[in-house]
Amino acid sequence: VADECHQICNFNTMMAVWRGLQAASVRRLVRANSEAMQDPMTLTLFAHLSQLCSHKRSGMLSLVRLHDAQHDVPCVPLLDGFLAILANVNQKYGPDTMARGLLHLRKARHVAQAVKRMVRHQHWRYHFAEIKPVEAYLSDLLVLDSQTLMTRSRSCEA
Repeated sequence: VADECHQICNFNTMMAVWRGLQAASVRRLVRANSEAMQDPMTLTLFAHLSQLCSHKRSGMLSLVRLHDAQHDVPCVPLLDGFLAILANVNQKYGPDTMARGLLHLRKARHVAQAVKRMVRHQHWRYHFAEIKPVEAYLSDLLVLDSQTLMTRSRSCEA
């Protein structure tokens, strides 16, 4: 799923899926993990996503740069990266106003540039074909109670 998100430039969901894969509860799925990690393709994808999503080597900023490299395609940016940029601008330039209530134009310019980079692909639309079994499965997840979901999860792991 994370690789598909990467392919369609949905960097925010890609990072969310990656973080979910790193969760302790997912790592405890012994059978599923052992089966997945025997597949060479899965290992290659996992290594690739690990490089993309790692917080080491400025992972968030590299995803922001990857977003910036996309042209004429729909794209969901990694919001964490842009929020970090906005936080850095805020920390570097301080208050929005200067002495005597004047606007801090340099700060406003940097904030505007970050927001412009973040939303520049939002006019494009994704066009996905509906896949009935997947649609039914996802719709089912929305209405099932937690006990039923836990039972299904246990049966998959058994």
